[in-house]
Amino acid sequence: MENKNYVEKDVFYEHEKFMQRFLAKMDEDRRFAEARLSEERKEAEARLRAEERRLSEERKEAEKRLRAEERRLSEERKIAEARLSEERKIAEDRLSEERKEAEKRLTAERNTSKAIFITMIITVILGFVSYNL
Repeated sequence: MENKNYVEKDVFYEHEKFMQRFLAKMDEDRRFAEARLSEERKEAEARLRAEERRLSEERKEAEKRLRAEERRLSEERKIAEARLSEERKIAEDRLSEERKEAEKRLTAERNTSKAIFITMIITVILGFVSYNL
């Protein structure tokens, strides 16, 4: 009986040692998995920060290109507005000159008509006077 009790204690002791080794191995595996996950998380965070920096740089470059394009378009607009203003001034000056020339021609035509009318009256008067003489 004592031998049976001794065997049971030995089996219990071996089982207890096995369970302790098993639990120690599970703890070690858990710590290893946690360490691996922690490292993977750190690497993922580092990749995320690098990607955020890259995107931030790309955004800054895009904003810089946009501002440069806006400046270029603003300059082109100023040049186009100046050109349009100059063309408008030239057209207005040309129209003003044409109007002055047209007014001069009209005045000359009126004066010619008046001169012809006066000449006709003088001719009629002279004809009448010379007929009566």
